[in-house]
Amino acid sequence: MYYIQRDLDTLLDGNYSVRSLDEVFGNSLLELAEQTESNMFNIENGGSLNPASIHRILANTKEKFLKSGDLTENCE
Repeated sequence: MYYIQRDLDTLLDGNYSVRSLDEVFGNSLLELAEQTESNMFNIENGGSLNPASIHRILANTKEKFLKSGDLTENCE
């Protein structure tokens, strides 16, 4: 649970931590962003995630799943 909350806090980068919320898993990322006062998913200003950031997040997630064995790479 600690690691999930830490990852969400890193992703959202809000003014408040998700640990201060009563319910985390019943909310979407947009709802969590609003509740933590995060601008990362603010549609009005285009958000803070540029293509390079999105690519890095995806690459890190894939690497994490490859190391844990939850994702397999099939090179044919």
